[in-house]
Amino acid sequence: MDNTSFGGTKLLSGGTGLASASGLNFQIGSSNAETLNVNVSSDISGLTSTLTGASGLTSLKLDSAATASGAIASLEGALKEVGSLRSSLGANINRLGHTSANLANMQDNTELALGNIRDADFASEASTMTRQQMLAQTSMSMLKQSNSMSGMVMSLLG
Repeated sequence: MDNTSFGGTKLLSGGTGLASASGLNFQIGSSNAETLNVNVSSDISGLTSTLTGASGLTSLKLDSAATASGAIASLEGALKEVGSLRSSLGANINRLGHTSANLANMQDNTELALGNIRDADFASEASTMTRQQMLAQTSMSMLKQSNSMSGMVMSLLG
C-alpha cells in the first residue's frame, strides 16, 4: 500500500490521500455543494491491524487443529478487510464513473444547444438580409415607375 500514489501524494498510507482522517474530496458537479468525500481510513486501519496480526502466520506450524483453525480465522479476517476496502473503493469509483459520464453528456448537450443557437441566428440574419434586398428592389421599381410617369405626363402635355 506504500507505493500507491498519484501526483506525488501517497493515496493509501502516510496519513495523506484516502488514508487521511478527512479522506479526499472530489468536485462532482457545478455547485460547491456537489462533492464526494472518499474516506477509507477506517478500512485501511482495520486492514493494517489485521495484516499485522496475520504476518505471524509465515512461521506458524500447523501441527494441531487449534493452530490451523486460528490461522484460518486470521486469514478470513484479512480477506474480509480486503473485501470491505475493495467494496468501498469500488462504490466510489463507480460513482465517479457515472458522474464523469453525466458531465460528458451535459457538455455534449451544451455544445449542441450552442450550435443550434448559432444556426438559429444565422438563419434569422439570412432572412433579414433577403427581406432588405426585396425592399430595395421594390423601391427601385417604384422609382422607375415614378420617373416614367413624369415622362408620360410631359408627352401628353407636349
